Amino acid sequence: MNWWEVLNVDSNADLNEVRLAYLDLLKSNKPEENPEGFKLIRDAFEGAKHHLENHHQVTKHENPENPLKEWIENYQNFESRIQPESWQKLIAAQRELADAKIFTQLALGLFEFLLRNPYLPASIWKLLDGYFGWINNAERLNTYFSEDAVGYLLYRVEYGKWLPKIDSVKFPRYYSHEQTQTYFYHRDQVYRCLRNGEVCSTELTTHLKNSLSKVQDEEAFLMLFIVHGRQGEADAQVQTAKLYLDCFPDSVDAQQTWFQAMVFQKRHTDAIEFFQHTLEQQNPSLDALKMAASSAEATGNMTLAQNLYDKAIVLCPWDYEANFHKYLLQLKEVEAANDPVLMCIERAEVEAFRGYPDIALELLTAAAKEFCYRTDTKCIHSLEKLSLALLRLNAYAQLKDLLKPVIKTGTNNHVLLFCLAEAYRALLNPGKALDLLSQADETLPTLWSKSNVLLELRRYGEAKEVCTTLLNHSPADWTLYRCMGRCEEGLGNRLEALSHYQKLLELQPGEFACYCAVMDQALALGKMELLHTTFQQLQVREIAPQNVLDYWGVYAAGLDCKAKDAQLK
Repeated sequence: MNWWEVLNVDSNADLNEVRLAYLDLLKSNKPEENPEGFKLIRDAFEGAKHHLENHHQVTKHENPENPLKEWIENYQNFESRIQPESWQKLIAAQRELADAKIFTQLALGLFEFLLRNPYLPASIWKLLDGYFGWINNAERLNTYFSEDAVGYLLYRVEYGKWLPKIDSVKFPRYYSHEQTQTYFYHRDQVYRCLRNGEVCSTELTTHLKNSLSKVQDEEAFLMLFIVHGRQGEADAQVQTAKLYLDCFPDSVDAQQTWFQAMVFQKRHTDAIEFFQHTLEQQNPSLDALKMAASSAEATGNMTLAQNLYDKAIVLCPWDYEANFHKYLLQLKEVEAANDPVLMCIERAEVEAFRGYPDIALELLTAAAKEFCYRTDTKCIHSLEKLSLALLRLNAYAQLKDLLKPVIKTGTNNHVLLFCLAEAYRALLNPGKALDLLSQADETLPTLWSKSNVLLELRRYGEAKEVCTTLLNHSPADWTLYRCMGRCEEGLGNRLEALSHYQKLLELQPGEFACYCAVMDQALALGKMELLHTTFQQLQVREIAPQNVLDYWGVYAAGLDCKAKDAQLK
């Protein structure tokens, strides 16, 4: 293949000219319209680009020998380390460079350095994570570093408990500089053992624990508590929790740590009493709620356990452990009531959470058959639970067969109407789904389903009205901004669509489709600078497939070339 002839450029052309030619040809050879033509010019462009780069005709950026050097120097100077402005200058310089490879190298290198040297104020940790996105890329970090180290550090970061809080460590006035350095040395050794999963010596933990009777350092107490727990030192763990609570009686973390120690000792009655009188009024954490529920279950108080699991599920609806134990409790109640239909439904939920959807579907099918032989009118609650369970397992055909006769009786139960409408929508019958949703009460689930059905029917004006109503109830729901963008786009209001997609991108920066939606509207509106900026952000995140980067990279590269040509002229 002659690359230059395909691209219609001279063989002496530089890379900028090649990119501009490729951009022009791509306008008439889009991949969805002319895949063969697109492949031909794409191969020609890649070949010409590779040839020119190998002959050093163009250099995009000169990579520094060590991009991490300035960041380490900033850390080593204590005054600049604790000042957010010094880190913001480094971030601004990195943004100007806009090199994805250097960004990745820097993000991993700096994270590795901070695993060994974690002494940063909370505000700096938050600033750095906001730029490098370590929390959103935890799985990738686990492939490079110890999973325990990454998980523990990012858990603290995510919940606002930055480790370590050196800005909150308070020493007695009589402590000399040597004593302070010795304390930080022992503290750092305990942290390293925790990070690397190593055994911490009794001498080291005892030395740090003795210092904590004089030094105010909450994070050190938490580290010691976790270290003792990992090493199976139950008595030492309880002593640490007690000392922590004595030193910080008003600290929620100290109270939760003492509560955990009582649960670990199986002092369930004391633990429940302490939880109800102290922690329950202070917005307890998800772990505290689950431990309190397990203690209530151990003491035989199933009603309290059910209520606590419900509160845990409100905090985190997809928490496996809370949902699983909730369904186990419900199963015990159903078995006591001896209702075969409810028993099948609850067992199916348990099997689904265990990861056996086939068994769950068999149980739900048996429950559906049982309904055919029931003539009582007091089973509507069971029917709702069965319908929702079938919907969660995507058993749309079975759900349709179950509910179709019930709906024909003229029921206006919005749960059943919603479930059947979702089944019809999944079975590609949006018209029937809309008829059912129109009969149901305007609850949030039915309105959400109705907006999606209207979009599928391309009734954008009505869909926009429904989405507006939903946004008034849930302004932080990112899926609604996507729906609003599609509505405005269908109505031809591209500026409004762009505004909604930009809001969507703010709420979901980890979804590459959000970047594509913004770039698509920017391209249609001729906002090339916005397109270029959004593409750079997408490139730095490294979350998009290569074919998506190739497609949008052509427009971004063409804009770069035109800007350089304008500067030269």
